[in-house]
Amino acid sequence: MQKYVRIGISLLTAALTIVRLPAQSAAPASIYSPYIFAWIGDGQRQSSDFLAVIDADPKSSSYGRVVATLPVNARATMPHHTEYELSSTGLLMASGWAAGRTFVLDVRQPTRPKLAGSFTTVGAYSFPHSFRRLPNGNVLAAFQGMKDAYAPPGGLVEMDARGTLLRAASAAAPPLDPSLIWPYSLESTRRAIAS
Repeated sequence: MQKYVRIGISLLTAALTIVRLPAQSAAPASIYSPYIFAWIGDGQRQSSDFLAVIDADPKSSSYGRVVATLPVNARATMPHHTEYELSSTGLLMASGWAAGRTFVLDVRQPTRPKLAGSFTTVGAYSFPHSFRRLPNGNVLAAFQGMKDAYAPPGGLVEMDARGTLLRAASAAAPPLDPSLIWPYSLESTRRAIAS
């Protein structure tokens, strides 16, 4: 663990704090966590990219410290977006954007995170970028490439919690030039459903 703390983190691309959502919310089930998960790359591109788990509980004796790391055995992937909230599955998708690779991180035991898998393509889509968990546990992802290439128009993909394709739609919007279309991020609207 110390090896990754000493290298000097110059590329901190995503950190998220987890909050409990109100029970009546129609949003995906989230869980509270006293940890911050930071998806990080070595600025020198010499060591593996990794997940750092930081204790965010002010009552803890290790408050503010890195309490665990998980190297993903890939370097210089340019750690990019993660899911914005941790779902009740305990799995977290994290994009190594420059490598066109997504890592599925198991943080159900935050101080002992595990690599649950990774993928580069889902169906005909490549270069996964951003993720949004749905209420049913599936994930929507914006992909910026097609057929193993960083090339427009990309698309929107729904997949299961581990990255298996369920359905997809191209971002192509004729008559627009496909080179002008780059799916980037996902946003959701949360509202209570009246019964």
